[in-house]
Amino acid sequence: MKRIIFDEILPHFSAEKTYHGDGYYRIRQVDDRTYELAFLVADACGSTSVHPQITLRLENNDLVPTKLIDMGTAPTKFIQRDITNAAWLDNQLEQLINRFKSVI
Repeated sequence: MKRIIFDEILPHFSAEKTYHGDGYYRIRQVDDRTYELAFLVADACGSTSVHPQITLRLENNDLVPTKLIDMGTAPTKFIQRDITNAAWLDNQLEQLINRFKSVI
């Protein structure tokens, strides 16, 4: 996925979760090339759970998802990128970015 798409949504979100109708949205910068995008849902304990959170790395003009955590599924998902799941992670990132775009 191209970085320009990420750059379109980045100014609208922050490291603090914000509610946008269907849940909470957050983008945290981990370092100069790594970000975490998270959609969070309220859970039974009064806190929020990531559903999902994708860690991505900026490489040249591309976004590369490196990890997915989803606490809103059963069983929960903790997935590190490898050759067997790269296309699936790319698709999950595209879906999450589209979700972010739908609320701006």
